[in-house]
Amino acid sequence: MKNLTTLELVETLSKLQIEKDYSIVAEPLIKMVDSEKVNILDRFISEINAERDSLIKKFKDFYFKKSNYQEFDEKGLSPAEIFEIIQKYSVRLERLFMIYIPDFSQTITKNSKNEEYDMVKINWIDEENKKIRILSKTYGKKGEAGLKFIVPKLITEYLEGTEVSNTDIQLLTEYRLTRNFIPDFLVKIGDVFWSIDIKKTNKNDFIKTAVRLELWERYKEIYT
Repeated sequence: MKNLTTLELVETLSKLQIEKDYSIVAEPLIKMVDSEKVNILDRFISEINAERDSLIKKFKDFYFKKSNYQEFDEKGLSPAEIFEIIQKYSVRLERLFMIYIPDFSQTITKNSKNEEYDMVKINWIDEENKKIRILSKTYGKKGEAGLKFIVPKLITEYLEGTEVSNTDIQLLTEYRLTRNFIPDFLVKIGDVFWSIDIKKTNKNDFIKTAVRLELWERYKEIYT
């Protein structure tokens, strides 16, 4: 984020929230308390918020509390070393900020058969705290037509879901569904089955969520 000091970035980041945008239209197939408020992205959002709160606390403790810094080195730290740690915190905070507010652009690309696909060019922060493009990725055929393939793929890859047959009569009967309601596909995450309605999914909203998930995976690979 341009023109913000690290402290200003911390203050801005502390106020950000990922709203339940229903970019993946899903409904749990069990009666749950306040089930209408349950969202398939809840765990993902909770993980990001928890990381944000933990990171801000760690940074503030380092920045504001008096210390001889012997937890880092028994001889303490030099001003240059302290500055380097603050810079690393700044990079990490910027990267986390870009998960809340992803920086990407959308375009259209064509394959050898002249079929059009939605392509997304995703930006990130490098170790020097500079914005760079890290990935160009297609998200299915242009528009809503591409969702049938890419939505199940994203859920199984990033949300640890397991796709199950949408014509599983035993499963549909167990959860008191009828043949008049056949979901586009079913997915199991943990112990909960979800009905996914691709027809109601907005492609642009979905792409924004997909970019967030992509960046979150990259963030976790670096810091966990």
